[in-house]
Amino acid sequence: MRILRRRGAKKGQFVILAAVTMALVILALSVQIFGASNINQKVKFDSYKEVVETVNSDYQNAFSFTLRDATRKRAQISNESELFSRFDEMSLTDQLANSTYGDENLIANTTIEFLDSWAKVSKVALAGYGLAIDIDTPSIRITYFWNGETANSSATANVAFNVTRIGLTGFKASHLLLLEATIDSDDLDEQWAANDNVTRIRLKVTGLNGVAVNDLNLSNFAVYNLNSSIPGVWKASPLLEVSYKGLGIYDLHLAQHSIPPNETRYFLIVISDNSGILLLVSYHP
Repeated sequence: MRILRRRGAKKGQFVILAAVTMALVILALSVQIFGASNINQKVKFDSYKEVVETVNSDYQNAFSFTLRDATRKRAQISNESELFSRFDEMSLTDQLANSTYGDENLIANTTIEFLDSWAKVSKVALAGYGLAIDIDTPSIRITYFWNGETANSSATANVAFNVTRIGLTGFKASHLLLLEATIDSDDLDEQWAANDNVTRIRLKVTGLNGVAVNDLNLSNFAVYNLNSSIPGVWKASPLLEVSYKGLGIYDLHLAQHSIPPNETRYFLIVISDNSGILLLVSYHP
């Protein structure tokens, strides 16, 4: 009887051990399957998230192009060479008049049409993801504050994305663009007070949130001043060099020193950043 009991006990222990081992194997497999499923879901989510972020970044590029195009249409400058000749021999009155600049309604309509076209092309290209793009047209604003010692060009627009295949909805983004410049009028006044001569124009160029724009050079600036021999008419003032002082501050060194009479101490600087966005900043004592 004892032998039978021992054999029965050993058999029972074996069954229990086998059951425990099987449970551990099943548990390990479950963990691996669950982990693999999570990884697969994460890979899918990351891939769709990457699509949305890529589209959002591409929209930022498209939006930058619209501000570039709008400011050039506004200033009626169609190519880089016109940056240095657009206002030559133009009267101050004509330059300041609103009629000098492009049609505001036409510029706004062109901007909306371009962004709508971009959205249609993007949705077709990524149709397999169930991508939907909603550009908030009423939120699009393009503004110009030009012809002052501080001037800027800016734009804003809201956009929303959906990726229906993973149920991602309501991805919203606000896009803001800004190019701003301020002339150091104190530096100009000091130069004139010292010797009635100007050798440089100092100005600060910044972007959104006051971030310094630090990648500009001679090709990004055009300078005009009122012609002393023909009062009230602009003449181009060639630049010798442009030096960057840090924190967005540039010195524009004039190739020919400006010695105008008091009443014509008026400078106009046209600035184009490296994305092509324009603004006009001016100085009058």
